[in-house]
Amino acid sequence: MTNLRNSDSPLPPTFLLDDHEVTYQPTAPPTEPALVIGPPERPGDLYNDYYRNRTKVTSSGIAVTCNQAAKLRSGNLLIVYREHCYQIDRETTDIEFIFELTRTPKAYWWMAVPASDGSIYCSVSGQTVQADPLSLARFGARGAVVRVDHRRDSISVVAEGGAVVDPFGLELIGKNQLLVSDFNGWGGSGYIGLLDLRTGASEALAFGGTLVDPQMATLDETGKLWVANAMHRHYDGEIVCVESGNRQTVVYPRHGPGSGIVSGVFPSGDPATVLFVIIDWPFMANSAVVVLEKSTGKTNVLLGASESDPKLYNAHGVVIDGTLWIGESYNNEILAVDVTTGEIVQRIDVSGILGASKGKGVRGIIDSFDFLECITVVPKLSSGLD
Repeated sequence: MTNLRNSDSPLPPTFLLDDHEVTYQPTAPPTEPALVIGPPERPGDLYNDYYRNRTKVTSSGIAVTCNQAAKLRSGNLLIVYREHCYQIDRETTDIEFIFELTRTPKAYWWMAVPASDGSIYCSVSGQTVQADPLSLARFGARGAVVRVDHRRDSISVVAEGGAVVDPFGLELIGKNQLLVSDFNGWGGSGYIGLLDLRTGASEALAFGGTLVDPQMATLDETGKLWVANAMHRHYDGEIVCVESGNRQTVVYPRHGPGSGIVSGVFPSGDPATVLFVIIDWPFMANSAVVVLEKSTGKTNVLLGASESDPKLYNAHGVVIDGTLWIGESYNNEILAVDVTTGEIVQRIDVSGILGASKGKGVRGIIDSFDFLECITVVPKLSSGLD
């Protein structure tokens, strides 16, 4: 682990990775005064509800708009759809808007990971380069990891610039470390890095080798890293196990062009296995959520699809007490699945969110960005927040 910042230097911590300079900008918890709302101070001033002591736009132009009345609740689900984050109560199925991230040209928001202090870490990258008649996306620049405190209506940069190109997967390790997966333009080698949120020290865990579009990763209790090697250009992919020293082993091999993008990987709740997601785009007949046995590489399809029953599962789900919660966007729902039996034990209708673009209750997918990006769970919150 390397931290090149001197105690008297104003520069953020920096390290070199594959001859690229990576700069992280850790953010301390905000110490702002209480929110003051009121009219403009002088005649002619532009009106803004939150015009005092708020950082609502980062230096690179990522802006946040928050529902400050919303309170995160431990055990609730967080989901991302397009530029919006919502909270869902698993028992009542109530859905509440939390905040929106925007940038011009339009950026793409991948994950929202809540922390115990009530803040939410988000990965953003890419930009729209043409809006009409068809929207085209470009990646390979302008990526960032940001921290949102929606109750304070504020945003701050955690990582941006240098080799931070297209951060996608995020995983909190304890309270003070963030695992960042960067796919680097879809077609590069990308990298996986571990950021200490207290000190800014950074550690490169995986890079080069077999990695192509490492879109998501999870770090297990033995220190092994399990990487979803997405391979978007071939609509293929694999699961790679990375041990200390960047030693890489392909555990689930690619199955050939068009077999499906290995888009995500996350804990299964069983230390002997992990879960990974295959997105079969654009036909969605081979989409799947798969259980992978770590020691043998054996797989078992937990959720599947077919030509007559197309599915599109989101890249990151969450397992709570033996139940997997994952989005299935073709049918506008979140599924609760028994990880042992594969039985669907609950369905939550989210057509009120996804239906905004295609019509409430209408099945189908408009484009490759028209689906739930991730599902995470609100952890046990610090005293006074829950």
